Amino acid sequence: MLTKAYQLNNYAYETTLPFTDVIKYSEAYYAVGPLYDNHITKGVTETTFGLKETVKRSQLALFINRIEAMQASRVFQEFKTQDFGADYLEAFSYNNWTEDQEQEFFRIYSMNDGVKFEALSEGSGYFVLTGYTIDDEGNYEVVESQKYKIVITKVDGQLQMTCQQTDEIAPSTSLFFEADLGFNPKHIKLTTAAGHAVSDKVYAYQPFEFDGWDEGSIPKGASYALKLMQAGDYIATFSDDAGKSVRVGIHAETDGYDLYTSHAVEKSSVFIPTSEVGFAVTDYKIEQYTGAVHDHKIIDVTSSPEGVTVNRAGKGDAIFAIRLIGAKGEKLYMHGMIYELSGVTSMYYELSTEKEMNGSFR
Repeated sequence: MLTKAYQLNNYAYETTLPFTDVIKYSEAYYAVGPLYDNHITKGVTETTFGLKETVKRSQLALFINRIEAMQASRVFQEFKTQDFGADYLEAFSYNNWTEDQEQEFFRIYSMNDGVKFEALSEGSGYFVLTGYTIDDEGNYEVVESQKYKIVITKVDGQLQMTCQQTDEIAPSTSLFFEADLGFNPKHIKLTTAAGHAVSDKVYAYQPFEFDGWDEGSIPKGASYALKLMQAGDYIATFSDDAGKSVRVGIHAETDGYDLYTSHAVEKSSVFIPTSEVGFAVTDYKIEQYTGAVHDHKIIDVTSSPEGVTVNRAGKGDAIFAIRLIGAKGEKLYMHGMIYELSGVTSMYYELSTEKEMNGSFR
Protein backbone atom coordinates (compact mmCIF):
# COMPACT_ATOMS: atom_id res chain seq x y z
CA MET A 1 0.00 0.00 0.00
CA LEU A 2 2.74 2.47 1.00
CA THR A 3 4.91 1.52 -1.98
CA LYS A 4 2.12 2.29 -4.44
CA ALA A 5 0.74 5.34 -2.64
CA TYR A 6 4.11 7.11 -2.55
CA GLN A 7 5.36 5.83 -5.93
CA LEU A 8 8.53 4.40 -4.43
CA ASN A 9 11.16 2.98 -6.75
CA ASN A 10 10.16 -0.28 -8.37
CA TYR A 11 12.31 -3.03 -6.94
CA ALA A 12 12.79 -4.89 -10.18
CA TYR A 13 16.43 -5.92 -10.35
CA GLU A 14 18.51 -8.85 -9.15
CA THR A 15 18.96 -7.81 -5.51
CA THR A 16 18.12 -10.56 -3.02
CA LEU A 17 16.15 -9.56 0.07
CA PRO A 18 17.16 -11.16 3.40
CA PHE A 19 13.60 -12.24 4.20
CA THR A 20 12.73 -15.93 3.86
CA ASP A 21 8.99 -15.15 3.74
CA VAL A 22 9.33 -12.90 0.65
CA ILE A 23 9.66 -14.91 -2.55
CA LYS A 24 11.78 -13.27 -5.22
CA TYR A 25 9.77 -11.78 -8.11
CA SER A 26 6.50 -12.26 -6.24
CA GLU A 27 4.05 -9.39 -5.79
CA ALA A 28 5.29 -9.02 -2.23
CA TYR A 29 8.89 -8.78 -3.47
CA TYR A 30 8.14 -5.65 -5.47
CA ALA A 31 6.14 -4.13 -2.61
CA VAL A 32 8.60 -4.92 0.19
CA GLY A 33 11.79 -4.19 -1.76
CA PRO A 34 11.41 -0.39 -1.91
CA LEU A 35 10.50 -0.20 1.78
CA TYR A 36 13.60 -2.16 2.75
CA ASP A 37 15.88 -0.49 0.22
CA ASN A 38 14.86 3.00 1.40
CA HIS A 39 15.19 2.07 5.11
CA ILE A 40 11.48 2.51 5.81
CA THR A 41 11.31 -0.84 7.62
CA LYS A 42 13.71 -3.70 8.30
CA GLY A 43 11.09 -6.37 9.01
CA VAL A 44 10.25 -8.08 12.29
CA THR A 45 13.60 -9.92 12.38
CA GLU A 46 16.75 -9.98 10.27
CA THR A 47 15.36 -12.86 8.19
CA THR A 48 11.59 -12.37 8.46
CA PHE A 49 9.62 -9.45 7.07
CA GLY A 50 6.31 -10.49 8.62
CA LEU A 51 3.90 -10.32 5.72
CA LYS A 52 1.02 -11.59 7.87
CA GLU A 53 1.85 -9.47 10.92
CA THR A 54 -0.60 -6.74 11.92
CA VAL A 55 0.86 -3.25 11.62
CA LYS A 56 0.13 -1.09 14.65
CA ARG A 57 -1.05 2.48 14.23
CA SER A 58 2.16 3.77 15.83
CA GLN A 59 4.26 1.69 13.41
CA LEU A 60 2.30 2.97 10.42
CA ALA A 61 2.81 6.54 11.58
CA LEU A 62 6.54 5.88 11.90
CA PHE A 63 6.72 4.41 8.40
CA ILE A 64 4.83 7.37 6.95
CA ASN A 65 7.12 9.84 8.71
CA ARG A 66 10.17 8.07 7.30
CA ILE A 67 8.69 8.03 3.80
CA GLU A 68 7.75 11.71 3.91
CA ALA A 69 11.23 12.59 5.15
CA MET A 70 12.67 10.61 2.26
CA GLN A 71 10.18 12.20 -0.16
CA ALA A 72 11.45 15.65 0.73
CA SER A 73 14.78 14.81 -0.90
CA ARG A 74 13.28 13.28 -4.06
CA VAL A 75 13.49 15.41 -7.22
CA PHE A 76 10.59 15.41 -9.69
CA GLN A 77 9.51 17.32 -12.77
CA GLU A 78 5.99 17.07 -14.17
CA PHE A 79 4.51 17.65 -17.61
CA LYS A 80 0.75 18.17 -17.85
CA THR A 81 -1.50 17.14 -20.72
CA GLN A 82 -3.21 20.54 -20.74
CA ASP A 83 0.11 22.24 -21.54
CA PHE A 84 0.23 20.23 -24.77
CA GLY A 85 -3.43 20.68 -25.67
CA ALA A 86 -3.76 16.92 -25.33
CA ASP A 87 -5.96 14.34 -23.66
CA TYR A 88 -3.13 11.89 -23.06
CA LEU A 89 0.62 12.37 -22.69
CA GLU A 90 3.21 9.66 -23.30
CA ALA A 91 6.94 9.75 -22.55
CA PHE A 92 9.54 7.48 -24.12
CA SER A 93 13.24 7.02 -23.50
CA TYR A 94 15.57 4.13 -24.26
CA ASN A 95 18.79 5.60 -22.83
CA ASN A 96 17.86 6.35 -19.22
CA TRP A 97 20.60 4.10 -17.86
CA THR A 98 23.90 5.03 -16.24
CA GLU A 99 27.07 4.48 -18.26
CA ASP A 100 27.79 1.21 -16.45
CA GLN A 101 24.25 0.02 -17.33
CA GLU A 102 23.72 -0.89 -13.67
CA GLN A 103 20.76 1.35 -12.92
CA GLU A 104 18.40 3.99 -14.28
CA PHE A 105 19.41 7.59 -13.66
CA PHE A 106 15.85 8.81 -14.12
CA ARG A 107 12.44 7.18 -14.06
CA ILE A 108 9.15 7.99 -15.79
CA TYR A 109 5.78 7.76 -14.05
CA SER A 110 2.43 7.99 -15.85
CA MET A 111 -0.30 10.11 -14.26
CA ASN A 112 -3.93 10.70 -15.18
CA ASP A 113 -3.11 14.26 -16.21
CA GLY A 114 0.42 13.87 -17.56
CA VAL A 115 3.80 12.29 -16.82
CA LYS A 116 6.33 12.76 -14.05
CA PHE A 117 10.12 12.32 -14.10
CA GLU A 118 12.20 11.45 -11.06
CA ALA A 119 15.96 11.99 -10.77
CA LEU A 120 17.73 8.91 -9.39
CA SER A 121 21.42 9.59 -10.02
CA GLU A 122 23.72 11.77 -12.12
CA GLY A 123 23.57 11.37 -15.90
CA SER A 124 22.31 12.87 -19.15
CA GLY A 125 20.12 11.56 -21.93
CA TYR A 126 17.02 12.19 -24.01
CA PHE A 127 13.31 11.50 -23.96
CA VAL A 128 10.39 12.22 -26.26
CA LEU A 129 7.02 13.55 -25.12
CA THR A 130 4.05 12.85 -27.37
CA GLY A 131 0.61 14.34 -26.80
CA TYR A 132 -2.57 12.75 -28.16
CA THR A 133 -6.18 13.77 -28.47
CA ILE A 134 -8.78 11.01 -28.09
CA ASP A 135 -12.14 11.23 -29.85
CA ASP A 136 -15.44 9.72 -28.72
CA GLU A 137 -14.66 6.48 -30.54
CA GLY A 138 -11.33 6.05 -28.78
CA ASN A 139 -9.16 7.02 -31.74
CA TYR A 140 -5.81 8.65 -30.95
CA GLU A 141 -4.33 11.54 -32.92
CA VAL A 142 -0.88 13.03 -32.32
CA VAL A 143 -1.05 16.76 -31.59
CA GLU A 144 2.48 17.34 -30.30
CA SER A 145 5.79 15.47 -30.25
CA GLN A 146 8.92 17.03 -28.82
CA LYS A 147 12.37 15.78 -27.87
CA TYR A 148 13.96 16.83 -24.58
CA LYS A 149 17.44 16.61 -23.14
CA ILE A 150 17.56 15.67 -19.48
CA VAL A 151 20.60 16.46 -17.33
CA ILE A 152 20.90 15.36 -13.71
CA THR A 153 23.74 16.66 -11.56
CA LYS A 154 24.52 16.60 -7.86
CA VAL A 155 25.14 19.92 -6.10
CA ASP A 156 26.01 19.93 -2.39
CA GLY A 157 24.81 16.34 -2.14
CA GLN A 158 21.39 17.11 -3.66
CA LEU A 159 20.31 15.96 -7.12
CA GLN A 160 19.21 18.64 -9.57
CA MET A 161 17.35 17.95 -12.82
CA THR A 162 16.81 20.05 -15.93
CA CYS A 163 14.65 19.08 -18.92
CA GLN A 164 14.96 21.29 -22.00
CA GLN A 165 13.57 21.02 -25.51
CA THR A 166 16.29 20.16 -27.98
CA ASP A 167 16.92 19.44 -31.64
CA GLU A 168 20.10 17.51 -30.81
CA ILE A 169 20.42 14.18 -32.54
CA ALA A 170 21.39 11.20 -30.40
CA PRO A 171 24.58 9.71 -31.91
CA SER A 172 24.80 6.24 -33.39
CA THR A 173 27.40 3.60 -32.54
CA SER A 174 28.62 0.84 -34.87
CA LEU A 175 30.81 -2.02 -33.66
CA PHE A 176 33.69 -3.50 -35.64
CA PHE A 177 35.36 -6.77 -34.66
CA GLU A 178 38.74 -8.27 -35.48
CA ALA A 179 36.95 -11.61 -35.84
CA ASP A 180 34.90 -10.21 -38.75
CA LEU A 181 37.55 -8.13 -40.53
CA GLY A 182 40.40 -10.63 -40.19
CA PHE A 183 42.83 -8.18 -38.56
CA ASN A 184 42.98 -5.77 -35.63
CA PRO A 185 41.33 -2.55 -36.96
CA LYS A 186 43.11 -0.29 -34.48
CA HIS A 187 43.43 2.68 -36.88
CA ILE A 188 40.73 4.53 -38.79
CA LYS A 189 40.67 7.13 -41.55
CA LEU A 190 37.20 8.59 -42.03
CA THR A 191 36.20 10.56 -45.12
CA THR A 192 32.96 11.53 -46.77
CA ALA A 193 31.85 9.39 -49.70
CA ALA A 194 33.23 12.19 -51.90
CA GLY A 195 36.68 11.79 -50.32
CA HIS A 196 36.80 14.81 -48.01
CA ALA A 197 38.36 14.42 -44.55
CA VAL A 198 35.92 14.32 -41.62
CA SER A 199 36.53 16.38 -38.48
CA ASP A 200 37.13 14.41 -35.29
CA LYS A 201 34.31 16.49 -33.77
CA VAL A 202 31.89 14.44 -35.87
CA TYR A 203 33.05 11.00 -34.75
CA ALA A 204 34.86 9.05 -32.05
CA TYR A 205 36.66 5.72 -32.44
CA GLN A 206 37.85 3.73 -29.47
CA PRO A 207 38.10 0.17 -28.10
CA PHE A 208 34.76 -1.26 -27.03
CA GLU A 209 34.35 -2.64 -23.51
CA PHE A 210 31.93 -5.54 -23.14
CA ASP A 211 30.81 -4.62 -19.63
CA GLY A 212 27.95 -6.83 -18.50
CA TRP A 213 28.10 -9.10 -21.57
CA ASP A 214 28.00 -12.86 -21.23
CA GLU A 215 31.53 -14.16 -21.79
CA GLY A 216 30.40 -16.67 -24.39
CA SER A 217 28.88 -13.92 -26.57
CA ILE A 218 32.03 -11.76 -26.74
CA PRO A 219 33.86 -12.11 -30.09
CA LYS A 220 37.52 -13.11 -30.01
CA GLY A 221 40.13 -10.47 -30.74
CA ALA A 222 39.96 -6.70 -30.60
CA SER A 223 36.67 -4.80 -30.82
CA TYR A 224 36.06 -1.12 -31.53
CA ALA A 225 33.14 1.30 -31.44
CA LEU A 226 32.66 4.05 -34.03
CA LYS A 227 30.34 6.78 -32.78
CA LEU A 228 28.92 9.16 -35.39
CA MET A 229 27.26 12.45 -34.52
CA GLN A 230 26.16 13.64 -37.97
CA ALA A 231 24.10 12.17 -40.80
CA GLY A 232 25.80 11.56 -44.13
CA ASP A 233 27.62 9.07 -46.34
CA TYR A 234 31.08 8.07 -45.17
CA ILE A 235 33.95 5.76 -46.06
CA ALA A 236 36.00 4.39 -43.17
CA THR A 237 39.38 2.84 -43.92
CA PHE A 238 40.44 0.52 -41.10
CA SER A 239 44.04 -0.66 -40.81
CA ASP A 240 46.48 -2.40 -38.48
CA ASP A 241 50.21 -1.98 -37.84
CA ALA A 242 51.10 -4.71 -40.35
CA GLY A 243 49.68 -2.92 -43.40
CA LYS A 244 46.37 -4.74 -43.66
CA SER A 245 43.38 -2.53 -44.42
CA VAL A 246 39.80 -2.56 -45.62
CA ARG A 247 37.27 0.06 -46.65
CA VAL A 248 33.79 0.20 -45.15
CA GLY A 249 30.92 2.24 -46.56
CA ILE A 250 28.72 3.85 -43.91
CA HIS A 251 25.34 5.50 -44.36
CA ALA A 252 23.99 7.54 -41.44
CA GLU A 253 20.49 9.02 -41.41
CA THR A 254 18.23 10.57 -38.82
CA ASP A 255 14.52 10.55 -38.06
CA GLY A 256 14.87 13.91 -36.33
CA TYR A 257 15.53 12.35 -32.93
CA ASP A 258 18.19 9.68 -33.34
CA LEU A 259 20.93 8.75 -35.78
CA TYR A 260 20.82 5.33 -37.45
CA THR A 261 23.71 3.78 -39.37
CA SER A 262 24.27 0.88 -41.74
CA HIS A 263 27.60 -0.24 -43.11
CA ALA A 264 29.09 -2.51 -45.77
CA VAL A 265 32.60 -3.99 -45.74
CA GLU A 266 34.22 -3.74 -49.19
CA LYS A 267 34.25 -7.11 -50.88
CA SER A 268 34.38 -7.91 -54.60
CA SER A 269 34.79 -11.67 -54.29
CA VAL A 270 34.00 -14.48 -51.87
CA PHE A 271 35.66 -17.87 -51.44
CA ILE A 272 33.77 -20.85 -50.03
CA PRO A 273 36.15 -23.65 -49.04
CA THR A 274 35.31 -27.27 -49.81
CA SER A 275 35.09 -27.93 -46.08
CA GLU A 276 32.17 -25.49 -45.88
CA VAL A 277 30.48 -26.82 -49.03
CA GLY A 278 30.71 -30.41 -47.78
CA PHE A 279 31.81 -31.94 -51.08
CA ALA A 280 34.16 -31.22 -53.99
CA VAL A 281 32.39 -29.06 -56.58
CA THR A 282 32.72 -30.49 -60.09
CA ASP A 283 30.08 -28.36 -61.79
CA TYR A 284 27.82 -25.40 -61.14
CA LYS A 285 24.81 -23.68 -62.64
CA ILE A 286 24.02 -19.98 -62.36
CA GLU A 287 20.29 -19.73 -61.74
CA GLN A 288 18.11 -17.83 -64.19
CA TYR A 289 17.11 -14.85 -62.04
CA THR A 290 20.72 -13.88 -61.29
CA GLY A 291 21.20 -10.24 -62.27
CA ALA A 292 17.68 -10.12 -63.67
CA VAL A 293 17.50 -6.32 -63.77
CA HIS A 294 20.76 -6.02 -65.71
CA ASP A 295 21.65 -6.82 -69.30
CA HIS A 296 25.28 -7.56 -68.49
CA LYS A 297 27.13 -10.31 -66.66
CA ILE A 298 27.01 -9.98 -62.88
CA ILE A 299 29.30 -12.71 -61.53
CA ASP A 300 32.09 -15.08 -62.54
CA VAL A 301 32.39 -18.47 -60.86
CA THR A 302 35.47 -20.69 -60.67
CA SER A 303 35.89 -23.96 -58.80
CA SER A 304 38.89 -25.98 -57.67
CA PRO A 305 39.56 -28.87 -55.28
CA GLU A 306 40.02 -26.24 -52.56
CA GLY A 307 36.66 -24.56 -53.05
CA VAL A 308 34.55 -22.13 -55.07
CA THR A 309 35.29 -18.48 -55.83
CA VAL A 310 32.60 -16.00 -56.88
CA ASN A 311 33.82 -12.70 -58.34
CA ARG A 312 31.80 -9.60 -59.05
CA ALA A 313 31.81 -9.05 -62.82
CA GLY A 314 29.39 -6.17 -63.43
CA LYS A 315 28.26 -2.91 -61.91
CA GLY A 316 25.14 -2.22 -59.91
CA ASP A 317 23.21 -3.88 -57.09
CA ALA A 318 22.09 -7.41 -57.90
CA ILE A 319 21.09 -10.73 -56.41
CA PHE A 320 22.53 -14.04 -57.54
CA ALA A 321 21.95 -17.76 -57.05
CA ILE A 322 24.32 -20.60 -57.88
CA ARG A 323 23.69 -24.33 -57.78
CA LEU A 324 26.88 -26.15 -56.74
CA ILE A 325 27.06 -29.76 -57.94
CA GLY A 326 29.31 -32.63 -56.84
CA ALA A 327 30.53 -35.74 -58.67
CA LYS A 328 27.88 -37.91 -56.99
CA GLY A 329 25.05 -35.51 -57.72
CA GLU A 330 25.31 -33.62 -54.43
CA LYS A 331 23.77 -30.16 -54.53
CA LEU A 332 24.22 -27.02 -52.47
CA TYR A 333 22.61 -23.68 -53.25
CA MET A 334 24.34 -20.36 -52.81
CA HIS A 335 22.16 -17.25 -52.61
CA GLY A 336 23.87 -13.89 -52.53
CA MET A 337 23.64 -10.18 -52.99
CA ILE A 338 25.93 -7.54 -54.44
CA TYR A 339 25.20 -4.07 -53.16
CA GLU A 340 26.76 -0.66 -52.87
CA LEU A 341 26.71 1.63 -49.84
CA SER A 342 28.29 5.08 -49.84
CA GLY A 343 30.43 4.19 -52.84
CA VAL A 344 31.69 0.90 -51.40
CA THR A 345 30.62 -2.42 -52.93
CA SER A 346 30.09 -5.50 -50.80
CA MET A 347 28.95 -9.10 -51.25
CA TYR A 348 26.86 -11.28 -48.99
CA TYR A 349 25.81 -14.91 -49.32
CA GLU A 350 24.03 -17.79 -47.60
CA LEU A 351 24.15 -21.52 -48.29
CA SER A 352 21.10 -23.81 -48.42
CA THR A 353 20.91 -27.57 -48.78
CA GLU A 354 18.60 -29.24 -51.29
CA LYS A 355 16.37 -30.34 -48.40
CA GLU A 356 16.11 -26.78 -47.14
CA MET A 357 15.29 -25.55 -50.64
CA ASN A 358 12.55 -28.13 -51.12
CA GLY A 359 11.11 -27.41 -47.70
CA SER A 360 10.87 -23.69 -48.42
CA PHE A 361 8.22 -24.32 -51.09
CA ARG A 362 5.90 -26.52 -49.04
